[in-house]
Amino acid sequence: MEQESKSNSDMLRPWDALPPELLALIFSYCPLQAKLLILSVCKSWNRGPCLWQDIEDTLEWSKKRGPDETTLSHMLRRLFHLCSHSPKTLLVYGVDPLTFRLITSCAENLTTSKIPWSVIRNEMVFQEARKLSNLRFLDLSYCHQIEAPAIEAIGRHCRLLTGFGRFVKSDVIGEYHDAEAIAIAATMHELKSLELYFLKFVSRESVLKVLSNCTKLDYLDLRLSCFLHSKTKSLVNFDSMSLCILSGRSSKDICIQCYARKCSKAAIVLKRIYRKEPLRWVYYHLVAANNYIEFDRQFLLYVYFELSFLSICNLFLNYVFL
Repeated sequence: MEQESKSNSDMLRPWDALPPELLALIFSYCPLQAKLLILSVCKSWNRGPCLWQDIEDTLEWSKKRGPDETTLSHMLRRLFHLCSHSPKTLLVYGVDPLTFRLITSCAENLTTSKIPWSVIRNEMVFQEARKLSNLRFLDLSYCHQIEAPAIEAIGRHCRLLTGFGRFVKSDVIGEYHDAEAIAIAATMHELKSLELYFLKFVSRESVLKVLSNCTKLDYLDLRLSCFLHSKTKSLVNFDSMSLCILSGRSSKDICIQCYARKCSKAAIVLKRIYRKEPLRWVYYHLVAANNYIEFDRQFLLYVYFELSFLSICNLFLNYVFL
């Protein structure tokens, strides 16, 4: 019995001996306020900056926080202190100019940033864009005060940018975003994924410039975006096939999504499978587009059974005719 107890005690490891990756996985299930209380539990948890480099819970917290709760800048200062002022991922809702300056001051290792509904202006972006040079993905959705010159400044300084999101729902008559698309085409040549959701354009020329200049682009989201028809002078949705033909891009090299219909989530994915086209398209529709299309369990089961049916048919045909 004593030997068994000794062996069991040898197998037990203290909390401070757990690998940082495992601790980070455990802490990812805790809400933001609970993570801050974790600091008083163990010194090793307080001294592990790699545990706090992915700051993602602030997005939901900043959306739901009340007027009496901790300010956003104060919360970010506490989180930046935990990760030794070197965050890698940062998701924040409603950034003001002071908070944006705080973020850029700690952006040396920042690779992913989503700051929707921020109230920062072009001048602030001009001053701070050079500090965001390591960004790979940036989301500026519903930042209505940011315009084409600021996007051009971001493109000039963020040369490693491979993903960019820009969703702007505006009901202002005569407000178009062609200048923003031209700025993206002129500066963001390394883009692989571009999401331009709910934007209005004067013509298709600006989007065609994006397709011709961003040669590495393999996913373009234009859902609910439209352009002004030259003859009817009415807003018309984009068509993926016509964009591929006019830009000279092959439909096998790039996925252009233009519509947002409820029935399209199953039809698009299965169409790619039936055509035996690149599986990365299926990945984009199931993962990249999952932010705006909820794929329920019934749909996933439907895709699974369709795939099973196709594989059985292929096996049967190979057995009969070969």
